[in-house]
Amino acid sequence: MDRTTTDRTIPPVSTLDSWLEAVDRSLAAEPLSYNKVDDNLGTSQDLNYLPVGVGLLVSFMKLSDVVNVLGTRLANYKKPPAVFWLFAAKEPSIDSYSEWARELRKLYGQERYTPQVWIQVGGGAMVAKELALSDVRPDALSIQGSDAGGHGIERGASLIGQLPEVNDVLNKALSEAGDGRKIPHLLASGGIVDARGALAALTLGAQGVVMGTRFLASPETIVPHPEYQRRILDARDGSQSTIRAKVFDELRGPNAWPVEYDGRALVSNSWRDLHEKGVPIETIRDGHREAVAHEDGGYGINSDRAVIWAGTGVGLVNEMKKAGDVVRETRQGIRALVADLHRTLDTGRSRL
Repeated sequence: MDRTTTDRTIPPVSTLDSWLEAVDRSLAAEPLSYNKVDDNLGTSQDLNYLPVGVGLLVSFMKLSDVVNVLGTRLANYKKPPAVFWLFAAKEPSIDSYSEWARELRKLYGQERYTPQVWIQVGGGAMVAKELALSDVRPDALSIQGSDAGGHGIERGASLIGQLPEVNDVLNKALSEAGDGRKIPHLLASGGIVDARGALAALTLGAQGVVMGTRFLASPETIVPHPEYQRRILDARDGSQSTIRAKVFDELRGPNAWPVEYDGRALVSNSWRDLHEKGVPIETIRDGHREAVAHEDGGYGINSDRAVIWAGTGVGLVNEMKKAGDVVRETRQGIRALVADLHRTLDTGRSRL
Protein backbone atom coordinates (compact mmCIF):
# COMPACT_ATOMS: atom_id res chain seq x y z
CA MET A 1 0.00 0.00 0.00
CA ASP A 2 2.88 2.40 0.64
CA ARG A 3 4.06 2.14 -2.94
CA THR A 4 0.63 2.64 -4.44
CA THR A 5 -0.07 5.78 -2.44
CA THR A 6 3.11 7.35 -3.78
CA ASP A 7 2.22 6.33 -7.33
CA ARG A 8 -1.30 7.76 -6.87
CA THR A 9 -2.71 4.38 -7.96
CA ILE A 10 -4.31 3.00 -4.81
CA PRO A 11 -6.38 -0.02 -5.86
CA PRO A 12 -10.09 0.77 -5.52
CA VAL A 13 -11.75 -0.76 -2.49
CA SER A 14 -13.98 -2.72 -4.86
CA THR A 15 -10.99 -4.94 -5.72
CA LEU A 16 -10.81 -6.16 -2.10
CA ASP A 17 -13.40 -8.87 -2.76
CA SER A 18 -11.50 -10.22 -5.77
CA TRP A 19 -8.30 -10.40 -3.72
CA LEU A 20 -10.08 -12.29 -0.95
CA GLU A 21 -11.63 -14.63 -3.52
CA ALA A 22 -8.14 -15.40 -4.86
CA VAL A 23 -6.99 -16.22 -1.32
CA ASP A 24 -10.02 -18.46 -0.79
CA ARG A 25 -9.34 -20.37 -4.01
CA SER A 26 -5.68 -20.78 -3.11
CA LEU A 27 -6.51 -22.17 0.34
CA ALA A 28 -9.13 -24.48 -1.13
CA ALA A 29 -6.53 -25.92 -3.49
CA GLU A 30 -3.88 -26.25 -0.79
CA PRO A 31 -5.36 -25.99 2.74
CA LEU A 32 -3.14 -24.86 5.59
CA SER A 33 -2.75 -27.23 8.52
CA TYR A 34 -2.83 -25.87 12.07
CA ASN A 35 -2.29 -29.15 13.88
CA LYS A 36 1.17 -28.09 14.98
CA VAL A 37 -0.30 -25.00 16.62
CA ASP A 38 -3.56 -26.29 18.03
CA ASP A 39 -5.04 -29.77 17.57
CA ASN A 40 -8.53 -28.28 17.67
CA LEU A 41 -8.03 -26.01 14.67
CA GLY A 42 -7.59 -28.61 11.93
CA THR A 43 -7.06 -26.96 8.53
CA SER A 44 -7.94 -23.62 6.97
CA GLN A 45 -10.94 -25.30 5.33
CA ASP A 46 -12.48 -25.84 8.78
CA LEU A 47 -12.41 -22.13 9.66
CA ASN A 48 -15.33 -19.75 9.04
CA TYR A 49 -12.92 -16.97 8.11
CA LEU A 50 -9.86 -16.53 5.90
CA PRO A 51 -6.62 -16.73 7.93
CA VAL A 52 -5.30 -13.52 6.38
CA GLY A 53 -5.21 -9.85 7.24
CA VAL A 54 -6.17 -6.77 5.24
CA GLY A 55 -4.20 -3.55 5.61
CA LEU A 56 -6.24 -0.35 5.45
CA LEU A 57 -4.73 3.13 5.11
CA VAL A 58 -7.59 4.96 6.74
CA SER A 59 -6.63 8.43 5.48
CA PHE A 60 -6.91 7.25 1.88
CA MET A 61 -10.12 5.20 2.07
CA LYS A 62 -13.76 5.70 2.90
CA LEU A 63 -15.01 3.49 5.72
CA SER A 64 -18.41 3.22 4.03
CA ASP A 65 -16.79 1.75 0.88
CA VAL A 66 -14.96 -0.91 2.89
CA VAL A 67 -18.12 -1.75 4.87
CA ASN A 68 -20.17 -2.08 1.66
CA VAL A 69 -17.69 -4.49 0.06
CA LEU A 70 -17.39 -6.66 3.17
CA GLY A 71 -21.12 -6.51 3.87
CA THR A 72 -21.88 -7.87 0.41
CA ARG A 73 -19.32 -10.59 0.91
CA LEU A 74 -20.81 -11.65 4.23
CA ALA A 75 -24.36 -11.53 2.84
CA ASN A 76 -23.27 -14.03 0.20
CA TYR A 77 -21.83 -16.33 2.90
CA LYS A 78 -18.26 -15.81 1.78
CA LYS A 79 -15.46 -16.03 4.30
CA PRO A 80 -14.21 -12.68 5.66
CA PRO A 81 -10.59 -11.83 6.59
CA ALA A 82 -9.46 -12.57 10.14
CA VAL A 83 -7.56 -9.34 10.80
CA PHE A 84 -7.80 -5.68 9.86
CA TRP A 85 -4.56 -3.73 10.10
CA LEU A 86 -5.27 0.01 10.46
CA PHE A 87 -2.68 2.69 9.80
CA ALA A 88 -2.18 6.30 8.74
CA ALA A 89 -5.09 8.01 10.46
CA LYS A 90 -5.25 11.78 10.39
CA GLU A 91 -5.53 13.66 13.66
CA PRO A 92 -7.35 13.07 15.92
CA SER A 93 -6.27 9.50 15.22
CA ILE A 94 -7.98 7.90 18.23
CA ASP A 95 -11.44 9.01 17.08
CA SER A 96 -10.77 7.81 13.56
CA TYR A 97 -9.48 4.40 14.63
CA SER A 98 -12.40 4.01 17.07
CA GLU A 99 -14.93 4.51 14.28
CA TRP A 100 -13.21 2.05 11.96
CA ALA A 101 -12.81 -0.60 14.68
CA ARG A 102 -16.42 -0.26 15.82
CA GLU A 103 -17.94 -0.51 12.35
CA LEU A 104 -15.74 -3.40 11.20
CA ARG A 105 -16.48 -5.46 14.29
CA LYS A 106 -20.19 -4.68 14.14
CA LEU A 107 -20.32 -5.76 10.52
CA TYR A 108 -19.49 -9.36 11.34
CA GLY A 109 -22.26 -9.89 13.90
CA GLN A 110 -22.17 -12.08 16.99
CA GLU A 111 -22.82 -15.33 15.15
CA ARG A 112 -19.65 -15.02 13.08
CA TYR A 113 -15.98 -14.73 13.82
CA THR A 114 -15.16 -11.38 15.43
CA PRO A 115 -12.27 -9.87 13.48
CA GLN A 116 -9.13 -8.72 15.18
CA VAL A 117 -8.10 -5.08 14.84
CA TRP A 118 -4.40 -4.33 14.73
CA ILE A 119 -3.06 -0.78 14.69
CA GLN A 120 0.38 0.41 13.66
CA VAL A 121 1.86 2.92 16.12
CA GLY A 122 4.98 5.02 15.77
CA GLY A 123 4.38 7.79 18.26
CA GLY A 124 5.71 6.18 21.44
CA ALA A 125 4.36 4.88 24.74
CA MET A 126 1.76 7.58 25.40
CA VAL A 127 0.06 7.06 22.03
CA ALA A 128 0.04 3.30 22.61
CA LYS A 129 -1.47 3.86 26.07
CA GLU A 130 -4.17 6.16 24.70
CA LEU A 131 -5.13 3.59 22.07
CA ALA A 132 -5.15 0.70 24.55
CA LEU A 133 -7.47 2.58 26.93
CA SER A 134 -9.77 3.88 24.19
CA ASP A 135 -12.88 2.41 22.61
CA VAL A 136 -10.64 1.01 19.87
CA ARG A 137 -9.64 -1.88 22.17
CA PRO A 138 -6.96 -3.04 19.71
CA ASP A 139 -6.13 -6.73 19.70
CA ALA A 140 -2.56 -5.89 18.72
CA LEU A 141 -0.35 -2.83 18.39
CA SER A 142 2.48 -2.83 15.89
CA ILE A 143 5.14 -0.64 17.48
CA GLN A 144 7.06 0.86 14.59
CA GLY A 145 10.64 1.96 15.07
CA SER A 146 12.35 4.61 12.96
CA ASP A 147 14.42 1.92 11.18
CA ALA A 148 11.27 0.75 9.36
CA GLY A 149 10.94 1.11 5.62
CA GLY A 150 7.96 2.86 4.08
CA HIS A 151 5.80 5.34 5.95
CA GLY A 152 5.85 6.11 9.64
CA ILE A 153 5.55 8.92 12.14
CA GLU A 154 8.29 11.46 11.41
CA ARG A 155 9.01 12.10 15.07
CA GLY A 156 9.85 8.53 16.08
CA ALA A 157 12.58 6.49 17.69
CA SER A 158 14.23 3.08 17.45
CA LEU A 159 12.62 -0.03 18.89
CA ILE A 160 15.26 -0.55 21.55
CA GLY A 161 14.00 2.42 23.55
CA GLN A 162 10.32 2.26 22.61
CA LEU A 163 9.33 -1.35 23.21
CA PRO A 164 10.31 -1.79 26.88
CA GLU A 165 8.65 1.51 27.83
CA VAL A 166 5.49 0.73 25.84
CA ASN A 167 5.30 -2.64 27.59
CA ASP A 168 5.74 -1.13 31.07
CA VAL A 169 3.32 1.74 30.45
CA LEU A 170 0.58 -0.51 29.07
CA ASN A 171 0.87 -3.04 31.88
CA LYS A 172 0.62 -0.29 34.51
CA ALA A 173 -2.19 1.63 32.80
CA LEU A 174 -4.40 -1.39 32.14
CA SER A 175 -3.85 -2.73 35.63
CA GLU A 176 -4.92 0.61 37.13
CA ALA A 177 -7.92 0.86 34.77
CA GLY A 178 -9.43 -2.18 36.46
CA ASP A 179 -11.99 -2.88 33.72
CA GLY A 180 -10.63 -6.30 32.81
CA ARG A 181 -9.31 -5.41 29.39
CA LYS A 182 -6.18 -7.26 28.31
CA ILE A 183 -2.96 -5.70 27.17
CA PRO A 184 -2.81 -5.77 23.36
CA HIS A 185 -0.29 -8.09 21.77
CA LEU A 186 2.79 -6.08 20.86
CA LEU A 187 4.41 -6.52 17.47
CA ALA A 188 7.82 -5.05 16.68
CA SER A 189 8.37 -3.36 13.32
CA GLY A 190 11.48 -1.70 11.96
CA GLY A 191 14.85 -3.07 10.87
CA ILE A 192 14.03 -6.74 11.58
CA VAL A 193 14.93 -9.14 8.76
CA ASP A 194 16.16 -12.33 10.43
CA ALA A 195 16.15 -14.42 13.62
CA ARG A 196 18.66 -12.17 15.39
CA GLY A 197 16.49 -9.08 15.09
CA ALA A 198 13.36 -11.07 15.90
CA LEU A 199 14.85 -12.51 19.09
CA ALA A 200 16.03 -9.07 20.14
CA ALA A 201 12.49 -7.72 19.71
CA LEU A 202 11.01 -10.58 21.72
CA THR A 203 13.51 -9.85 24.48
CA LEU A 204 12.44 -6.19 24.48
CA GLY A 205 8.82 -7.19 25.09
CA ALA A 206 7.24 -7.98 21.73
CA GLN A 207 5.09 -11.05 21.13
CA GLY A 208 5.69 -11.03 17.39
CA VAL A 209 7.59 -9.20 14.67
CA VAL A 210 6.85 -7.50 11.35
CA MET A 211 9.40 -7.98 8.55
CA GLY A 212 8.26 -5.88 5.61
CA THR A 213 11.62 -5.27 3.91
CA ARG A 214 12.59 -8.95 4.07
CA PHE A 215 9.48 -10.00 2.16
CA LEU A 216 10.24 -7.54 -0.65
CA ALA A 217 12.67 -10.23 -1.81
CA SER A 218 10.05 -13.00 -1.90
CA PRO A 219 8.49 -14.23 -5.15
CA GLU A 220 5.00 -13.91 -3.66
CA THR A 221 5.41 -10.14 -3.24
CA ILE A 222 4.01 -7.97 -6.02
CA VAL A 223 6.47 -5.23 -6.93
CA PRO A 224 6.05 -2.54 -9.61
CA HIS A 225 9.12 -3.65 -11.61
CA PRO A 226 11.80 -6.41 -11.46
CA GLU A 227 14.43 -3.71 -10.90
CA TYR A 228 12.78 -2.94 -7.56
CA GLN A 229 13.70 -6.36 -6.17
CA ARG A 230 17.13 -6.29 -7.78
CA ARG A 231 17.94 -3.00 -6.08
CA ILE A 232 16.74 -4.41 -2.75
CA LEU A 233 19.04 -7.41 -3.14
CA ASP A 234 22.00 -5.24 -4.18
CA ALA A 235 21.63 -2.69 -1.35
CA ARG A 236 24.19 -2.71 1.45
CA ASP A 237 24.77 -0.74 4.67
CA GLY A 238 21.13 0.13 5.24
CA SER A 239 21.95 2.83 7.78
CA GLN A 240 23.54 4.83 4.95
CA SER A 241 21.79 3.54 1.82
CA THR A 242 18.32 4.39 3.16
CA ILE A 243 16.96 7.70 4.42
CA ARG A 244 13.74 9.08 5.90
CA ALA A 245 12.32 12.02 3.96
CA LYS A 246 9.10 13.64 2.76
CA VAL A 247 10.39 14.23 -0.77
CA PHE A 248 9.53 10.64 -1.71
CA ASP A 249 5.85 11.62 -1.50
CA GLU A 250 6.35 14.85 -3.45
CA LEU A 251 7.58 13.33 -6.71
CA ARG A 252 4.21 13.01 -8.46
CA GLY A 253 2.63 16.09 -6.96
CA PRO A 254 1.74 17.56 -3.58
CA ASN A 255 2.21 15.19 -0.65
CA ALA A 256 -1.10 13.47 0.17
CA TRP A 257 0.08 11.97 3.46
CA PRO A 258 -0.87 13.49 6.84
CA VAL A 259 1.74 16.00 7.94
CA GLU A 260 2.96 13.78 10.82
CA TYR A 261 4.33 11.14 8.40
CA ASP A 262 7.43 10.71 6.30
CA GLY A 263 8.94 7.58 4.74
CA ARG A 264 12.20 5.60 4.57
CA ALA A 265 13.46 4.51 1.16
CA LEU A 266 16.72 3.88 -0.69
CA VAL A 267 18.65 7.10 -1.24
CA SER A 268 17.88 8.19 -4.81
CA ASN A 269 18.85 10.87 -7.28
CA SER A 270 15.57 12.62 -6.49
CA TRP A 271 16.59 12.89 -2.82
CA ARG A 272 20.14 13.99 -3.72
CA ASP A 273 18.84 16.70 -6.03
CA LEU A 274 16.72 18.24 -3.27
CA HIS A 275 18.85 17.78 -0.18
CA GLU A 276 22.38 17.98 -1.60
CA LYS A 277 22.00 20.22 -4.67
CA GLY A 278 19.00 22.37 -3.79
CA VAL A 279 17.20 21.62 -7.06
CA PRO A 280 13.61 23.02 -7.11
CA ILE A 281 10.90 20.40 -6.54
CA GLU A 282 9.23 21.10 -9.91
CA THR A 283 12.49 20.29 -11.69
CA ILE A 284 12.83 17.11 -9.64
CA ARG A 285 9.29 16.12 -10.58
CA ASP A 286 10.11 16.63 -14.25
CA GLY A 287 13.13 14.33 -13.91
CA HIS A 288 11.04 11.75 -12.09
CA ARG A 289 8.33 11.89 -14.76
CA GLU A 290 10.88 11.24 -17.50
CA ALA A 291 12.59 8.44 -15.56
CA VAL A 292 9.46 6.41 -14.80
CA ALA A 293 8.61 6.41 -18.52
CA HIS A 294 11.82 4.46 -19.23
CA GLU A 295 11.97 0.70 -19.60
CA ASP A 296 13.29 0.30 -16.05
CA GLY A 297 10.43 2.35 -14.61
CA GLY A 298 12.90 4.73 -12.98
CA TYR A 299 14.05 2.02 -10.55
CA GLY A 300 17.31 1.17 -12.37
CA ILE A 301 20.65 2.24 -10.98
CA ASN A 302 21.26 4.65 -13.87
CA SER A 303 18.04 6.65 -13.60
CA ASP A 304 17.48 5.98 -9.87
CA ARG A 305 14.51 8.29 -9.39
CA ALA A 306 11.51 6.11 -8.53
CA VAL A 307 10.89 5.38 -4.85
CA ILE A 308 12.13 2.06 -3.45
CA TRP A 309 10.81 1.73 0.09
CA ALA A 310 13.18 -0.17 2.38
CA GLY A 311 14.19 -0.31 6.03
CA THR A 312 17.70 -0.17 7.48
CA GLY A 313 17.88 -3.98 7.53
CA VAL A 314 17.96 -4.06 3.74
CA GLY A 315 21.72 -4.80 3.73
CA LEU A 316 20.96 -8.22 5.22
CA VAL A 317 18.49 -9.12 2.46
CA ASN A 318 20.78 -10.82 -0.05
CA GLU A 319 18.71 -13.53 -1.75
CA MET A 320 15.23 -14.25 -3.03
CA LYS A 321 13.39 -16.57 -0.66
CA LYS A 322 9.81 -17.83 -0.48
CA ALA A 323 7.74 -16.18 2.23
CA GLY A 324 7.06 -19.47 3.98
CA ASP A 325 10.77 -20.26 4.08
CA VAL A 326 11.51 -16.85 5.60
CA VAL A 327 9.04 -17.50 8.40
CA ARG A 328 10.24 -21.05 9.07
CA GLU A 329 13.92 -20.10 9.05
CA THR A 330 13.28 -17.16 11.37
CA ARG A 331 11.43 -19.34 13.88
CA GLN A 332 14.08 -22.06 13.72
CA GLY A 333 16.83 -19.47 14.00
CA ILE A 334 15.30 -18.03 17.16
CA ARG A 335 15.20 -21.47 18.76
CA ALA A 336 18.84 -22.08 17.81
CA LEU A 337 19.93 -18.71 19.20
CA VAL A 338 18.09 -19.31 22.48
CA ALA A 339 19.69 -22.73 22.81
CA ASP A 340 23.11 -21.23 22.16
CA LEU A 341 22.53 -18.54 24.80
CA HIS A 342 21.49 -21.21 27.30
CA ARG A 343 24.71 -23.12 26.65
CA THR A 344 26.74 -19.95 27.02
CA LEU A 345 25.10 -19.07 30.32
CA ASP A 346 25.27 -22.63 31.65
CA THR A 347 28.99 -22.90 31.00
CA GLY A 348 29.70 -19.41 32.32
CA ARG A 349 31.40 -18.34 29.10
CA SER A 350 30.73 -14.76 28.08
CA ARG A 351 31.03 -13.28 24.62
CA LEU A 352 31.85 -9.87 26.03
